[in-house]
Amino acid sequence: MKFFYFISLIASAGYLLAFLPKLRTQREPVAYWGCWTYLAANAIFWAIYGIRYYL
Repeated sequence: MKFFYFISLIASAGYLLAFLPKLRTQREPVAYWGCWTYLAANAIFWAIYGIRYYL
């Protein structure tokens, strides 16, 4: 399960890196903002996880 989780995380970051240079009108807004939301939620989750379990 963790394997697929990290694959989706890498795919989300890859999508942003691939389509970030495009003009704002050529991007798919739902996928673009969805990837940013997903990456932000992961950053918050791992920060809380790290604070709770490693400190």
